Amino acid sequence: MRQLLRCRQIGERRALMIGVEGDRAGSGNRAVRRRGRWTANSLVVVINGMLAGIGGVFMVTTSVPVTVVAATAAVLLGGVIVSTHR
Repeated sequence: MRQLLRCRQIGERRALMIGVEGDRAGSGNRAVRRRGRWTANSLVVVINGMLAGIGGVFMVTTSVPVTVVAATAAVLLGGVIVSTHR
């Protein structure tokens, strides 16, 4: 009986170390990701998309004024995407 109790205590310690308390998985110390918040990866994706679009416009048109207009539109669109996705 003592050995069974000892094994249970060790198991509970291990469960607490990985963020699970007893039999309730998902409660305790585990970090919960908030919905609607931008992560670093998603912001990098938006910025890379803007840069790829601007570079593509310049490669196709080779015109600086057209590229400036496209860059302005890309920055505005990126700002709208980020602000509406909060």
